[in-house]
Amino acid sequence: MLGFIINPASGYGRGLTLWNQIQRELRNRGVNYAYRITKQRGETTRLTQDLLSEHNIDTLIAIGGDGTIYEAANGLYQSGQLHNVRFGHIPGGTGNDFARSHSLSSDPIQILNFILNNQDGGKLDLLEVDGTVALNCIGVGFDAVVARYTNEATYKKALNNFKLGKLSYFISAIKAFATFRPYSADIIVDGKAYHFSSVWMIVNSNAPYFGGAMKVCPHAVSDDGEVDVTVFHCNNKMKLISIFRSIYSGTHIHHPAVTILRGKHIELKPDSPQQVQADGEALANSNFEIRVLKQALSIIK
Repeated sequence: MLGFIINPASGYGRGLTLWNQIQRELRNRGVNYAYRITKQRGETTRLTQDLLSEHNIDTLIAIGGDGTIYEAANGLYQSGQLHNVRFGHIPGGTGNDFARSHSLSSDPIQILNFILNNQDGGKLDLLEVDGTVALNCIGVGFDAVVARYTNEATYKKALNNFKLGKLSYFISAIKAFATFRPYSADIIVDGKAYHFSSVWMIVNSNAPYFGGAMKVCPHAVSDDGEVDVTVFHCNNKMKLISIFRSIYSGTHIHHPAVTILRGKHIELKPDSPQQVQADGEALANSNFEIRVLKQALSIIK
């Protein structure tokens, strides 16, 4: 049976529009399915677990943005059914970094056809930390502060009403840039230790894109069993601005203030407490280990 998790508010209401299209198609074809619709932020993981426990779901499809698929994937992971259920995604958010990284179709009916034809998209790695999993990335520092400011901002909802939600990230970035203080960190990659000073952010990537089309780690591969660690370490704000401007093209990786490491097991030890985000959602602990779950998620694309 197909199971759907829908965030109707994603993409200024695009999630609901997509679901209406899909539901009409399912009924026309006589397809058996079950679904849950989210009503508030943070409940998708529980709803996914409920859906999986109450129905014999063999394919789970998340309709929404990166936050929706993060929570749905965690519901699947925490239910212990990663190896039994295929995972599909119909992108309906504003950033859609997961869809961009994996070249997913933006046509909901085409994706549904892939699903109904049992098209296999292969298997993807997951990044496991503190009992949760991330599909795209785990960030420590500046990017996590921007994500927190945005998620908590009253201006985000107001801008969303005018379909200007992406501006909320820009406003949050300016706010974070003015207040953020760089830190030092030890990073242990497969047992080898590295030390960095003047760190702005450490992005542990399973895919090239984050933050809405920023090509933060252009060479990251989602099924190689390794995580790419991009460290931004710079004590000059003007220089940092020039680095950030080149993130969209991916050319920032050639700057001497950007270091990329790669490994299967990562330990992060900042010298002071830092904000942490996993696929844009806040995590509590900034001293942690990241473990790659190699090819743990079966996807459809």
